Amino acid sequence: MSFETKLGDEFLKVPKLAADGTNWVTYKDRLLWSIEARGLGGHLDGSETEPEDPKSLDGRGESWSPTNSAERKEVEVWKAEMKAWRMGEAVVKQQIAGTLPDTLFTQIKRLRTAREIFRHLAKLFEQRSRVVAVEI
Repeated sequence: MSFETKLGDEFLKVPKLAADGTNWVTYKDRLLWSIEARGLGGHLDGSETEPEDPKSLDGRGESWSPTNSAERKEVEVWKAEMKAWRMGEAVVKQQIAGTLPDTLFTQIKRLRTAREIFRHLAKLFEQRSRVVAVEI
């Protein structure tokens, strides 16, 4: 993934989510579009997952360390993939955090992944949005 694309701040701007979620439907769509414009949508939909640590493969265990060039290459590739994945996670999490009021941020700040954060917010506000739509 490349984060080299220079997109204007205004292009990627997402309005703040209201603390009560009254603007959830619009917020969610704008957030998704902004994240997709960055090429990071997989961090929200679950298709971009954390790379598997080579130690967890083939029953290697925590004490495993590479012993040959193929295994060393495997570890190097994993480290590069982890760096890219973490960078993507950080960008998406910051995009979300920067658009939340403090009351919502305190609820999500300990969640591990951007997907978990997004799903938590969706769970909070999807039902409310359906109720509002029915009342209209």
